[in-house]
Amino acid sequence: ALQGSAHDLELDGVNNRLAVVQDVLKRFDLIQLVRPKNASTPVQAPELLATIETDRTPFFAKMDPYHDRLYVFVVDGETGDSEVLVYSTTSVEPALISSFPVPTSAAWDIDTVRQLLFIYDSEDGGVRVFDLFGDQAKELEGSPIPFNEWFPETNTWSFSVRNLRVD
Repeated sequence: ALQGSAHDLELDGVNNRLAVVQDVLKRFDLIQLVRPKNASTPVQAPELLATIETDRTPFFAKMDPYHDRLYVFVVDGETGDSEVLVYSTTSVEPALISSFPVPTSAAWDIDTVRQLLFIYDSEDGGVRVFDLFGDQAKELEGSPIPFNEWFPETNTWSFSVRNLRVD
């Protein structure tokens, strides 16, 4: 059951699943939702499918309903290093199948159809693009996209990206 507060929620609208990321507890829950058949049908209580604990602090999740994957962004509290954990969601209990290092950033998104990860890297001011095919991250040629270079700042504030979304 949900304890404490949720840092992030991610909905898989195709498979009616919800991932609830609880950073303080270093875990995430996978919940099965039941959609009402129509507006007059009562809403049923959701069912907890699994609770997965992590060694590192989870902050964000992305679900890929087309490839049955759950991507969880975690940070090591001691080193500050970040990585994405890749889980298969083909069974009730998600199975960790791979992980890969990524820049520490809250600005990231996944194109689930094309299996591409986009993540802002504040070190070089660009958006890195990774191919996720085969559950490994391979940075694509032309990455990072140099937004700092293309859109130079003339004020005293540094360039930043927030709420990165792909379509």
